[in-house]
Amino acid sequence: MDLEDISLAAELACLLEVSATPKPGNVHRFASFEDLTYENFLSSSVALGKAIRRICENSIKGKVSFGESLLESVRILKHWCKAGNTHFGTLILFIPLSLTSSKLLYTDKISEKKLADEVKKFVQETDSQDSINFFLAASEANVGALGRLKKKEFPDLNSTNWKDKILEENITLFKIMSYSSNYDLVAREFSKGFEISFKSYHILLSYYRKFKDINLAIVHTFLEIMSKYPDTLIARKIALRKSVYLEVYFQEGLEISKKYSERAKKILELGGLNSKKGIEALVKMDEELRKNKLNPGSIADITACSIFLALLFGLRI
Repeated sequence: MDLEDISLAAELACLLEVSATPKPGNVHRFASFEDLTYENFLSSSVALGKAIRRICENSIKGKVSFGESLLESVRILKHWCKAGNTHFGTLILFIPLSLTSSKLLYTDKISEKKLADEVKKFVQETDSQDSINFFLAASEANVGALGRLKKKEFPDLNSTNWKDKILEENITLFKIMSYSSNYDLVAREFSKGFEISFKSYHILLSYYRKFKDINLAIVHTFLEIMSKYPDTLIARKIALRKSVYLEVYFQEGLEISKKYSERAKKILELGGLNSKKGIEALVKMDEELRKNKLNPGSIADITACSIFLALLFGLRI
């Protein structure tokens, strides 16, 4: 494995995730959103490969920070995809894995345990400048459905001195992600050592061995993750329709998201895409999610991360 392999694995993981059909509520080969198309995701997936290659190359020249890497990656994706935010959550997960993988190439053999240990250490060492660059990147990517918090755990990004406050109070990105994990599954994954992704890539491999079909394997892995972890993007979207303050109605939104998780579990119990009843149940949930303009985007990000890990550790299609 070399740096090119890491970037190719990242690019292919995104292409495979967005192409997996049908993923309920999300963009796939036969379904787009009003403001984001399947083709938007294809172009930004290829651009993501370029971004990962760039930051991995930078990493061998010296220490590269997460925040700078995220900001540079967002700008590369924006250059190639004018639709805006397509892979922000995915980049949050891919960048630490890519940088630690590139580091391990020159110091040790990449193993699951070693990568898990190193990526956990990497995110814990993020600093306050990473926090500033994270918020700048989110703004440039025009990330939606974030909401505001009544509790002033972090500075108001609308204030003129928010950067100064982050530096003065040494608000590290790890601290921000740890707190945000209460409201965001990707932040939870970042702060908890990529627990779900490392488990789920084994689920993906198991399904691939069973079906001998990567599309079936990815869709079923998506449903497995969704059945166990209610999607926080769904919860946030529901909450923010009632209040600009996220925490006011977040729990209410999460309860609705849990019902979709239960339905994902039921779809798998019915046989998933391998049974008529499973397909009918999936189509029904997909139609309902789209009608209500809800999409389990956090699950998509973690599914992509699971595919990325599987490819890094040798999966070939």
